Amino acid sequence: MIGAALTCGLVAGFALAWLLRLRGPVAAVPPVVLALWGLLPLTWTPATVVEHAGGAGGLSVTAAALALLALAERCGASYRLPREYLQAVALLVAPAGLLVYGTQWGFVPLEGLYGAGFGDFRLSTALLLLGLVAWVVRAYALCLILVAGQFAFATGWLPAINLWDHLMDPLLWLWSIGWLAVSGRPSAIGKPKTPSSPGPE
Repeated sequence: MIGAALTCGLVAGFALAWLLRLRGPVAAVPPVVLALWGLLPLTWTPATVVEHAGGAGGLSVTAAALALLALAERCGASYRLPREYLQAVALLVAPAGLLVYGTQWGFVPLEGLYGAGFGDFRLSTALLLLGLVAWVVRAYALCLILVAGQFAFATGWLPAINLWDHLMDPLLWLWSIGWLAVSGRPSAIGKPKTPSSPGPE
């Protein structure tokens, strides 16, 4: 599908631009090339690679939104993705992924949690309220991600038919855990830097 091709191309392209340390307008080249590649009727595309790797639902809208915001920053846009937004996304995705994927893998006894993503209005309402709170506290990027996920689910942007698969994916879940472990500790955010003592002259 077009949505999966563009989503996977954008995320994979941003990852490539980050690995190559591309800055400025040239940083947009890998995402554009990979997205167009995904639209071609070929056996191997970024989307099919993700599918063969076990991500049948493809990459999520949340992953694509984060990649798009970070790519805009690398391309020279005035917008900067605040570290606190990344922490908020990681703090939401890490435990949610543990519960949702845990029910699928059988080690979390919460029947019906994944099934709620097939159109349960309570899950949609809770996420919309969370998005409203994000808007009130001016976490606009987080609000955009939540709204985009539900809009994509309602319009069938991705081949997945479950709302959870539009909001997160296994790769995003692993990224969230890794980000929190490496640089997302609350003590590391907003902590004033201690000026180094001047050395002997």
